[in-house]
Order: sequence, then C-alpha cells, then structure tokens
Amino acid sequence: MFLPLLTDTSTQVGTSIAQLLAAALRAPSHRTSVAEWVPPAERGREASRGRRRWEKPEAIAPAHSGGGGWVARHLTTLLRSRDVKVQAAALTALASLAKDNHDVAVHLARAPAGRSNTGACDPLLAFSWPSDSVVVSDSPVTLSLVLGLCKSRSTDVQLAAALW
Repeated sequence: MFLPLLTDTSTQVGTSIAQLLAAALRAPSHRTSVAEWVPPAERGREASRGRRRWEKPEAIAPAHSGGGGWVARHLTTLLRSRDVKVQAAALTALASLAKDNHDVAVHLARAPAGRSNTGACDPLLAFSWPSDSVVVSDSPVTLSLVLGLCKSRSTDVQLAAALW
C-alpha cells in the first residue's frame, strides 16, 4: 500500500517510506514479499506480454522485474539524491531488503545495462541488468555508489553505507 509512494518526487515522502521499510523488513518472508512486489499496472503489462491463449493464468510464473525488484530499483534512485537524510534512509532500507536475500544482493552488485566492465576484478560485475526505464546507462554500479557514500561528509550516511 505504501510502496508506490517511492515514485513521489517529494524527498520527505521518499525518506519516510524508506525509513518505514528499513524498520519493518525484519522477517525473511517480508523481505522476499517486498523484493518481489511489482505495481499492479506493471504486473498486468508483464503478464499479458508472454501469455498465450491456451495457458491458464495460474500456470504462468510471476514475472520478476530485473534489477532486484521494483522496490530495490527505486531505493537505488533515492541514493542519487543530494539530501543526506534521503541517502541514509535509502541505504538502511536497501540493507534490510538485501539481508539474507541473494537475488537482491546480486542485482545490486551488477553493472547497469549498456555498460561494459572490462578490467574489473570481480566477475560478478561483468553481467548486465535487464533493460529498465529507471536505470540510466551511464549510472554507476550500486555497489560503487554505496562505497562512494562511505566517504560522505555526513556521519549518518557514512555509517549507513558501512552497514550496507
């Protein structure tokens, strides 16, 4: 019910929703539910794309959005904000979402689509994200963005990035 508010342009709303997610995502079942959540408009569009007339809707596996899920992608966009409170809230929400959730953690460490990662030491970073309208092709890997936030002037952002 609150997750669509992550798309709101107001930093106060984004900060509040990220803090709510960071505090509420304690159980593994809650983490996976939030990580797999997709807005109803996109859910209908994804289901109708690959569906054939003879298939039953229950037989089709739910389509997972790339990038670790819709919520993880929008929390990643909040990291690019210049407001330190928004960055700290997004970092703690991403940390609680990725805790013991391999799929989200792997997608957060991957390079965005259209970026080659030649010369990288980590072979995990050589993969690319599925195409997505939220992630721009010249954006840095989320992991490198978080490591850059470890050097922030704000102590709260440094601690949240280090705990990520």
